Amino acid sequence: MATTRRVVVNAVVEVCGTDEGRLIDNATLQDLAIDSLDLLEVAMIVEEELGVVVEAEDFEDVETLGQTVAVFSQLQPTVVDD
Repeated sequence: MATTRRVVVNAVVEVCGTDEGRLIDNATLQDLAIDSLDLLEVAMIVEEELGVVVEAEDFEDVETLGQTVAVFSQLQPTVVDD
């Protein structure tokens, strides 16, 4: 199973085409040219991959890639009752 960081990095590369070498934890989303719509797309991919649900409010104070990874790391997979 891929780590949360790996899933986020893969999603950023897929959505933004960012060179993976630039994706260090202290890189700001602004420096990486990740805008709010890009972040929403990344979130949708990560939600699906990790089976979690994230709310827009979870990203209010997020400024770096590391903080983005931390948001997802704190979430628990969603259990769906059949």
